[in-house]
Amino acid sequence: MKSFISKNKTAILATIGATGAAVGAYYYYTQLQQQQQRGKKDTITKDEKKDVKGSQKKAEGSKKTASESKAPVYPVSSNGEPDFSKKANFTAEEKDKYALALKDKGNQYFRNKKYDDAIKYYNWALELKEDPVFYSNLSACYVSVGDLKKVVEMSTKALEIKPDYSKVLLRRASANEGLGNFADAMFDLSVLSLNGDFNDASIEPMLERNLNKQAMSRLKEKFGDIDAATATPTELSTQPPKERKDKQENLPSITSMASFFGIFKPELTFANYDEFNKADKELMDGLANLYKRSPESYDRADESFTKAAKLFEEQLDKSNEDEKLKEKLAISLEHTGIFKFLKNDPLGAHEDIKKAIELFPRVNSYIYMALIMADRNDSTEYYNYFDKALKLDPNNSSVYYHRGQMNFILQNYDQAGKDFDKAKELDPENIFPYIQLACLAYRENKFDDCETLFSEAKRKFPEAPEVPNFFC
Repeated sequence: MKSFISKNKTAILATIGATGAAVGAYYYYTQLQQQQQRGKKDTITKDEKKDVKGSQKKAEGSKKTASESKAPVYPVSSNGEPDFSKKANFTAEEKDKYALALKDKGNQYFRNKKYDDAIKYYNWALELKEDPVFYSNLSACYVSVGDLKKVVEMSTKALEIKPDYSKVLLRRASANEGLGNFADAMFDLSVLSLNGDFNDASIEPMLERNLNKQAMSRLKEKFGDIDAATATPTELSTQPPKERKDKQENLPSITSMASFFGIFKPELTFANYDEFNKADKELMDGLANLYKRSPESYDRADESFTKAAKLFEEQLDKSNEDEKLKEKLAISLEHTGIFKFLKNDPLGAHEDIKKAIELFPRVNSYIYMALIMADRNDSTEYYNYFDKALKLDPNNSSVYYHRGQMNFILQNYDQAGKDFDKAKELDPENIFPYIQLACLAYRENKFDDCETLFSEAKRKFPEAPEVPNFFC
């Protein structure tokens, strides 16, 4: 962390001065650093860390427990559930024993992906004993069902008991990032780095990513419709604050949306378009608005895709063997799904994109599903979906780019570089592979290569706002 702060201090302070971003997290970081120097930081012993890590591994299904083959040690009612009617008479030793057995039962359900049942047993265990591992296991369940608010809530309860519970800090940081609470995420990441539980190489990218997201969020709040990616410093300094009516579920910043969809080749039409069909017109409007790069256009695209999907579903109900309708509905659901994902609704996103693939598999649907699997930390599945996308189109640059992103995040830098190189080769007019190759060189401390790659990008794309945004 120290090297990261020292190398990027100017950029961090400039970001704070320009946008007010990350002030809280930066303040917490400095305070924590001072506390560490004074020796006031709470710690847990090596044995306790081993217990925590061992319990967490069991909750995540790495080992089977002996309780799977034994009768419950805790009292059971006639319906097979724990009987706490005589809890007042339980001894402290019995409470500990029963709680551990209930936790182990929850672990069994967790391994079998029966998360609702696992949640019940972890909560029953907590009725007998307040244990950070039980709260941690609950937070892991809520990660699996996509309830990020509950992830934060359960993680916080665990950390109230064990402030240095590193896996829970990381889990809460990830959940807060997904909820758009970037300053909170940066606080937890700073604590992790100071504790030294994870190496800087794994924490720094997350901290840097949250800093960037917080900065863009503040720009959006302050300047409303103005596009921070293209605005000059003068425009930003003279633009009066403008309020925008927020949707119930907000999309990311304009720049983030533009960057995300910018890697895909614009799809401005589709097969068998019928200008007299209302559903077709809605889908066409959605595609047109997707690449206009404004808050209103992204909102309109979102609404149009949703309307189109509903209308096509109604039409398909009346003609369920119409392959042309299936393809159009699949395109609509593919887009409603990715918008839900971008609005932090991973379960809704998974449902829509899964249905889209069943109706009419497309390269982008497989890419989006890979991203959803990555969000679930399911490495096997997200690589499988990238493979399926490449089977449909072996020369699709977007597949290589997004797979490169996954490899970059997982620190598979050699493979990430190969993927970005391939994406650049297949689509030399897209700026983003150039930028990622430069960032990769920077991450590997190849500063001369980084400067050369950014110079190449600036020569090839002299008017593109992304180069100065990423180059620092």
